[in-house]
Amino acid sequence: MTGANITPEFTWVAIGAGPEPFFLLLAAFALDAVLGLVLRSPTRAVDRTGARAINEVARRLGRADRSAATRLIRGLLLTLFLVVVGGVVGSVFMAVAAALPMGWALSLVVILLVIDQRTIFAALGRSIGADKDDAARRQSVESATLRYAEGVVALAFWYALLGLAGLLIYRLVLIAALMFDRPGEDDRGLGFVALRLHEAAAWIPLRLAGLLLALAAAFTPGARPSAAIAAMIRHTPGRRLRSAAWPVAAAAGALGVALVGPRHLDGADRGITPWIEPAGAGSQVTSNDARRAFYLLAVACVLNALVVLLVAMVELAAAPV
Repeated sequence: MTGANITPEFTWVAIGAGPEPFFLLLAAFALDAVLGLVLRSPTRAVDRTGARAINEVARRLGRADRSAATRLIRGLLLTLFLVVVGGVVGSVFMAVAAALPMGWALSLVVILLVIDQRTIFAALGRSIGADKDDAARRQSVESATLRYAEGVVALAFWYALLGLAGLLIYRLVLIAALMFDRPGEDDRGLGFVALRLHEAAAWIPLRLAGLLLALAAAFTPGARPSAAIAAMIRHTPGRRLRSAAWPVAAAAGALGVALVGPRHLDGADRGITPWIEPAGAGSQVTSNDARRAFYLLAVACVLNALVVLLVAMVELAAAPV
């Protein structure tokens, strides 16, 4: 029985055809890491452009004089608009990339513009210094953990399912959800559908991110994988944004620190969000804790890349000869 030929080819025809989509995603992760070291800039043009466009549309659709039902319907239309735009633009990019020699380079650029791996370490790198206080370090660890879950694992998950279309749809819905999920924002009117769609789309990948962080703790000095799993089991039930709590709880348990804290992350009118405080957690996030979080997330990024590599190898081996 003859197996699939997985010997790489370096002819101009093979190079023009480009790598498999999952190997392209791996290349994007590697290049993004290198760009982070060289450029040291966390800016994302896609986020800025998307946020401005969504904010302008939301301003026009969600004026205060409109009824709650009208705002809800218009929020549905806004969310459908984002899905259609992301799907159409992503599909066009995929079609153009498939039609052109070396078109895979276009796909690579799109992936690099959308994934959010670089900003994880930009935020944490600034928090390691001794001049930062506990609140700043805590916020950096939380932000970096969510950026890993949302901007790396979730985007890889939706790219695996729907290609560039899934990548862009999830990014646009995420931008909208972040805009509507701030304290004082109307998350039951114009932003209701976007928030619920984001929660549904993130249900699997954010749990996967929590599990990858727990596994990464086994390879991080001073981190505790068992405590990460225990924190996810104990602290995620009962929260409105339960998916987002999974990776944060995993990081809190692995590092032995209290995260999130008593603030209105679950909505300004729904009470105060309780601490994610694993047993024996330190009262403060120290510079050493921020440094360990840096290593933990670096290992988690490597593990995420290994999962993508495994999927790529399985797909390649299953392809017809």
